[in-house]
Amino acid sequence: MDSPHRLAITAIGEVEGESFIAASLARQGWQVIYRALSENELLIFLDSLNNEEVTLFSTSNFFASRTST
Repeated sequence: MDSPHRLAITAIGEVEGESFIAASLARQGWQVIYRALSENELLIFLDSLNNEEVTLFSTSNFFASRTST
């Protein structure tokens, strides 16, 4: 029996690294449903999810531009 897809979102911030990560995840059985290149794009997409369980793969500096006010 096939196992269900594990859903993933990547938030890497640079195209070359993101493509590598997304391809690696796909080879490991993940279904990458969104590939965010900016924080704003990611937040808009997350708002549109309908209670789907997803795993977010992100680099440590993806949210570095966010400042607290």
